[in-house]
Order: sequence, then C-alpha cells, then structure tokens
Amino acid sequence: MPLPTKRASSEDLDQTKVVQKLLLEAEGLAIKGRNQLVEEKLEHASSIAFHSGDQMDKSLAASAIILHANKLIERGAWPEHGPGLDVQLRKALQLAEQAKPRNRQLEGNVMQVFSCAVFAKPSKDAADIDTAIEARQKAVNLLLDAAIASLPWPPSILRSAVLNLAVASEAAAPLSFEMLREELSRRLGAGTPQCHSEAGLRAVFDSEASLGIDEAGEAVYRVVLPDFLVACAERAERVASEDQAAAAAARCAAPCEGGGAPNMSDLERALLALVARDGAGRWEEKASELASQGVVDSAALRAEDVAEMWGRMAPEVKRITDADEKMSCGHSCSTCPTRHDCKVHDAIRDIEDL
Repeated sequence: MPLPTKRASSEDLDQTKVVQKLLLEAEGLAIKGRNQLVEEKLEHASSIAFHSGDQMDKSLAASAIILHANKLIERGAWPEHGPGLDVQLRKALQLAEQAKPRNRQLEGNVMQVFSCAVFAKPSKDAADIDTAIEARQKAVNLLLDAAIASLPWPPSILRSAVLNLAVASEAAAPLSFEMLREELSRRLGAGTPQCHSEAGLRAVFDSEASLGIDEAGEAVYRVVLPDFLVACAERAERVASEDQAAAAAARCAAPCEGGGAPNMSDLERALLALVARDGAGRWEEKASELASQGVVDSAALRAEDVAEMWGRMAPEVKRITDADEKMSCGHSCSTCPTRHDCKVHDAIRDIEDL
C-alpha cells in the first residue's frame, strides 16, 4: 500500500539546496585543510537532513548524515546534545531506503557507518553489540548486491555462462583478478559497462576469492571460474527479482484500497493507510499525522477517537481482504506487489469473522 505523504512546502524544497551548498562548501574547505570549519558545515547539513529529510532529496539527506557521522567517528567523538549517532544513522537508513531509484550502495554505506557508530557508542551494552554485528553483515550483503548490479552483464548472460561451462566440463584452474577479468571478457563479451563496473567486479572477486600459493611461491587470492559465475548468477537473479517486484509495485494503476470499503470516508481511508504502513496501535501518533494531513481538525481528533474508529472499521476491512477480490489497481491482496510491507493483515488477524 502506498504510504501517506505530507505535501512538501517551498521551504522544505529549499532545504535540498541549502544542504547541497553546505556540502560543497565543506568540500572546498577540506581541500584547504580547514577541518574545524568542515565539521561545522557538515554538522549544519546533517541537522537539516535529520529534521527535514522526509521533505527533501532523500539520497542527499542520508549522505549528509553519513558524512557528519564519519567525521565524528574518525576523531572518537559522540554528540553531547541531541540524538546520538545511532539515532541519526537510523534516520539516514530510513531516508536511504525511501530514495528513488533504489540505491543499494547508499543503503550499504549507511548500514556500515551505523555499525561503526554503535560499536563506538559510549554506553553500549550486549544488545548494542549484537545490533552492530548484524548491521555489519547487512552492509556487506547490500554492498555486494550493489556490486553485482554494477556489472556489465545481465543475469541471463551470467546464467547462460554457467550452463555453458557445465556442458563443456572444462578443467577449472584458479584465476587471479586480472586473469578473471580477461576470461570474463573473452567468454561474456564487453557487455554494457557502467561507471562502477570495475570496482564492482573487484568487490565480488574479493568476496569469493580464496588464498592460495602461485607458481613463484607467493600468496595470492584466486577464484575458480565456474564457482564464481554461479555465485554471480544467483545474486544477480535475486537482485533483479527484487527490482522487478519494486517496479511492479510502482506500476499499480491506482492507490491500493487495502481492504477499503466504497463508503469509507476520506478520514477512514487515511487511517487505513496509516495502519497499512505502521500497524495498529500508537493512536496518538496517528491522530497527530491525520491532523497534519489536513484530513481533520487537530482539535477534533484524539487518540481514543482514532482507536475507536479503527475498531469500527476493522471487521469490514477483514471481510474485504479475506474475499481477496481484485481492486482498481489491478491486484488482489494475495497478488499485491507491496503485500510483504502491508501491515493490514497483521492488524486484523485476531478479529473474529463476521
């Protein structure tokens, strides 16, 4: 279900230009070695991104938060006031995940810096350490997905190469990076190189290579071509499948009703969208957001009113979603591309059938 969004004001849109200007100024100051001023510019840009990122360019906002966090981590500092680096970077990750088109490299970079920040947290506990380790693992996978997506060959070409090698039953000698690059070019052709194709291939090679000894007795990292191609094809196919699902969701012909009845009011439909995004509960926040959308006067809506409204709506929503009928977007609930993110079904799971 598409998430409800607030209309960006001209002031919000101007924040993108302000952050761009601050980052460019910081870059210029860094060249001159004026590190204190660099940090001040980055702190200002990061603060704007943290507070106004939802209404500005999300990739830029996430990047601003990362750059400032990196500076603080480099000198072992932690914010004395306001949200900690872990909180700021969670916001950066949220912004990066909302960026269009998807940027896995950015998401991976945020996750990587978030992991470093949690490890550097002054008052960390065992749960924080587990969170940092999990974030590091996610970062590695996201960055490898980005590397695979940057290769010049589509999944179909990689899979075809795997099948051809299996049929040929050739002896597979370990290959260095330079040898692998030449072998791939010979077998797969030039493909469609992208700006980060070389770096992407190196990243995938590093993740798959094993340490061995060459003819001169020197330690060297190498891969076996069939195994390397299988790993590439499998990851490339998964990434492509994720991208296709996201594209299908974006092509919906109309906003998803998500179980909305034809006679629902605008307020009820707006509440249903919030439940689809966040699940049931946290009614005070929902009341505030509904008011900010201009659906209802803020003075006329309390948390208990929103909870009571959902209680009235939920049985009918359950009846409609259980029927699994096709909606105006062309999908039913069971075929909706966004069904894995929609929380309506969780919210109505315990409601008894009418």
